[in-house]
This record gives sequence, structure tokens and C-alpha cells, in this order.
Amino acid sequence: MNKNHCADCGDENADIKFKDKFYCKCCANFLVAKLKRQYYAGMKKLGWEIQDLWEQLRDPADLWTGDAESFLEADEIKHYQHEDMALYYRSPDAQTMLRAFVRKKLDGDIRNFKEFDFETLKYDELFGCINPQKFDCDNTYIIRAVYVLLWSKVFPDMTDWREIGTGKCYRGDTIHTFHTIFGRPNPEKPGHFYGIDQFSPDNALYDRIRSFHKKICTLGNFVVLPNFTVKSGKSFATLNTYRGTNHWRDYFDQFLLALEPCLVNGCNADETLYKLVHERNGYAFENYKSQAGFTRMIKSLLLDNYLDADGHAKNLFADANGKVRFHWEKPQPSRELYLQGVTNYLDHAEKIISDRSDRMIEMLKEFC
Repeated sequence: MNKNHCADCGDENADIKFKDKFYCKCCANFLVAKLKRQYYAGMKKLGWEIQDLWEQLRDPADLWTGDAESFLEADEIKHYQHEDMALYYRSPDAQTMLRAFVRKKLDGDIRNFKEFDFETLKYDELFGCINPQKFDCDNTYIIRAVYVLLWSKVFPDMTDWREIGTGKCYRGDTIHTFHTIFGRPNPEKPGHFYGIDQFSPDNALYDRIRSFHKKICTLGNFVVLPNFTVKSGKSFATLNTYRGTNHWRDYFDQFLLALEPCLVNGCNADETLYKLVHERNGYAFENYKSQAGFTRMIKSLLLDNYLDADGHAKNLFADANGKVRFHWEKPQPSRELYLQGVTNYLDHAEKIISDRSDRMIEMLKEFC
């Protein structure tokens, strides 16, 4: 029996026919989303095309008995914003998304996920982001699906990857910072970064820094966190944004050192963090308000390297005086002291990213 290959991703199990081409369910749902966006832009003639796909995709048990075009006219759908409308008909099944990604982007081998550069998805509407101007590696569609597959049992009500992202209950976060300690790329000197250039590292260390820059946007450097906001100064902050804009300087170990007593003992030494944990995002942290709970949560998120032998958050990146390095600090530290901090940071961060990637991939294999 001949198998039809998907016109987009090449999957053999393509049973949705549209305009003499076949699509797998994942790609067909994506096609519906694109047609729907055009429909709302005024191309009403697309209604019959949406109808054709809708009839093949919809669940026969669905209570909706009207046709697709009538469904499109429903008030609640017309009120969706641009990106939400584009996602509305995408399959919520994270496993379907992962399998399509492995076929199309990883040459059918989940192990290739370890070195995959999420930056390459900036203009990819299927796995990346509808709007490139809002692109963020830790918030791509495929990494949202990964969050659901790996951590839906860690946090409650995290079952639909479309319901993760900016403004949602949960959002992805990048664990290890780059700009804080190394600075942003210098467009006039490719391969150089404004911050670290001030301290003139030798060639061997600079090569290591460049290699690390490529690892920042890889699988092992992403995690999902609760995302509701609180007022902080003149703006609003989430756990994601708040940890990057204060004395923690975006260092994840410093964030966990503050989070542990706040969560376990109800310590409100940091008022904003207390409100984020206990008031706005209490639904997510409810099961972790004990020492055992905190340790269990961190281990479940595959962040064991940030814990000591007793399950407490530990200091990985600060020096003996409790200071973390950031390239704009004043007065500027000595070259020797700063580069010591850089080496220590790379020693830990490189290992954590690599180890987490391997563990995440092993867990994802069961869904492929």
C-alpha cells in the first residue's frame, strides 16, 4: 500500500488532502491557521478552503455541528488577537508537534536536539513564532511543546502548549545569562563582545566564550516558570523579568538562593519576590512550600546542579565575598578577578547545559 508523504514535513502518514497535496495533521492544522488569518484579513473566498480542511480535521465527536465558515464567524473567535488567531486551530497536542519537529528539523533523530540552535527558528511559523519581532528562543512553539511534555506534572494546568508564553500562566526562561558577563556582540568586530573585550581575554578563553555563545540558545538552557506579574516600581515584573533586573544580575543560582527561603519559610525580605511567589503565582508553588517540596521541584526541573548534598540552593557563580560579575559594574574589577569569574562561570554553565540536554532528550524519546 502506497503511503502519502506530507507536502511540508515529509511525514509518511499524511492523510489530509488539500489541493492535490497531502499533509500530516500537524501541518494541516498549521495550514488552517494561515488560511484563517487571511480570511480575517478580508479574503472571504478562502471560506470554502477552510471548510475543506475543517471537515477532515475536526473530531467527529465534536459538539459543533455547523460548518467551518459559520464557526469562523463566532464572536469569541473574531476577538482573538493576530497571533492567537493563528494558533487557535493548531493542534494542542505537544507530542504531535515534537514528532513533526524531529522529522523536519532533526533529520529524524531526537539526539540532534542537543546542538540545535533555536535562533534558526526566528522566521519559522510552524515551530518558531508567527511574529519575528516578538521572537524569543525560550518562547518558541516547539520549546513550549517540550515544556508541556516534560513538566506538565510539575506545575498544574500546563497541558496545552498554545497556553504558554508572554501574558500566559507560564512562560519559558533562559537559565544561563550571556550578556551580563560577556556583553552584546560587536557588529563592527564579528566574534567579539563589548563587555568581555574590556578585559582582554587570551585567544583560548575567547574561543571558549564564542563556543558558549552558541550554547545559550540550545535545549538544555531553557526552563518554564510561572508567569503572572506584580507591580515593581513603575513597571510590572514576572519571575522571568525580575530576576534579571536587580542585584541577582540574572544569575540563576542567586535567584534560587533567594527563592528557597521565600518559598519554604515565607520570608518576605524581597517584597516583590514574595508577592510573585505567594500572591500572584501561588497556584504553581502550592505543592512546594516546604524544604522537601523545594528540593523536589528543582530536581523535577532537572536543575540538580544548583543544589548541595542536602537539597539546598548553593552558590555557584559568586566569589568568596558573595559578588557576581557583570561587565558594567563600577568600580571595574581587576582583569585577573573578572577572568577568574568568567572561567568559573563557564566551568559550571557548560556542564549544566550539556547534562540537562542529555537528560531532556532521554525523557523526550518516549514521545517519539
